[in-house]
Amino acid sequence: MDTSELKSLFPLLNQNSIHYFDYAATTPMPREVIDEWVDFQSSIGVFIGKGSGILTERASEKLYQCEENLLSFFQANHGDKIIYGKNVTELVNIMAYAIEDFISPMDIILVGPYEHNSNSLPWKYLAKRCDAIFFEIPIDENGIPIWDYITKIKGKIKIFACSEISNTSGNEADLSKIFSLLPPETLIFIDESQVVGHRRLKKESRVDCKFVASHKMYGPKNIAASIVNNRLLEKMKPVLLGGGMIDYSGFVDTWKRDREKFFAGTMDIGLITAWSKACDFLTSLSFDKIHNIESLQHEKLLTFLMDSKHFCVVPGTSKSIISFYHHSLHAHDIAYALAQKNVITRAGHMCAGGILRKLEKHAITRVSFGLGLMDSDTSVLLDLLGDIDNEY
Repeated sequence: MDTSELKSLFPLLNQNSIHYFDYAATTPMPREVIDEWVDFQSSIGVFIGKGSGILTERASEKLYQCEENLLSFFQANHGDKIIYGKNVTELVNIMAYAIEDFISPMDIILVGPYEHNSNSLPWKYLAKRCDAIFFEIPIDENGIPIWDYITKIKGKIKIFACSEISNTSGNEADLSKIFSLLPPETLIFIDESQVVGHRRLKKESRVDCKFVASHKMYGPKNIAASIVNNRLLEKMKPVLLGGGMIDYSGFVDTWKRDREKFFAGTMDIGLITAWSKACDFLTSLSFDKIHNIESLQHEKLLTFLMDSKHFCVVPGTSKSIISFYHHSLHAHDIAYALAQKNVITRAGHMCAGGILRKLEKHAITRVSFGLGLMDSDTSVLLDLLGDIDNEY
């Protein structure tokens, strides 16, 4: 399947005359994923455990099948469980409240050097609530993380949270090195949002929780998951209280066990079935093909930026993201100029202002790559950036 055929699979890209370079924010859904959600609503349309009829039975069966597919796709370890939320931001917040009884004064909560606010603020305020200490991995003058910093504070690190790939620069965390430095009792949380649509996750027995987002991998919005192991699940208390997660309501309330204590209220299983279909979609294409498409467009843009007169690249390692800035123009002005020609990028601090401060920048322009991109899209982007480079 060539790139033009791939682009035809995405209604969003076909029904709008756009050149889409904002995959790190949200990926478009292919028709088969959209159809899967519609089919569930048409043929089943209910949640599990809300009745005893044929629709509930079908919903339970469908959920079981899809969860098996999701756990396999994300390389979950045996016994890992899925906890759902609307998005990764919500799930990190839930996790930070769910384990606060496990945190003692002066414990250390450590986060990576390039964190999105959603994987920094919940942990920062967990530390405030529990009189713990919040640290970020420092970077050197070249923007390289100083991972050996872990050895200076490792004795009291209760939690380590990190994005495998930064949504701002595309920098990748050296997880193998990190795991070798952390104490075995440290709970490890890895945000895989910028990985799931680009390459297969690794099976990691050392990770207690992976955060994964459907809308970053050609699935629907409003559904994400924490994939947690039993060690972590046993420590977690329920956060959202209501129907479905309680065994007994009385003078002393008792919650359901295992992950069911996080099943408060009604969910849309159709979103989960569509997400499972997105897993099948990516598997059928292969991650090698995805990597080849992204690498080709990445190389074209990187070559242009390195040769330009006024643009400067923010150092990064991922092939799915390039961020840059102009020596005299604001990032928002560049993104606006591109948008006037229907080239969709992203500008600002990417909800990660701490990173920008470390890089001594106020805003950057981000271009991110994915399926549906064609050479012609990148040509339009390069032509417009070339005009800006020559004029300013």
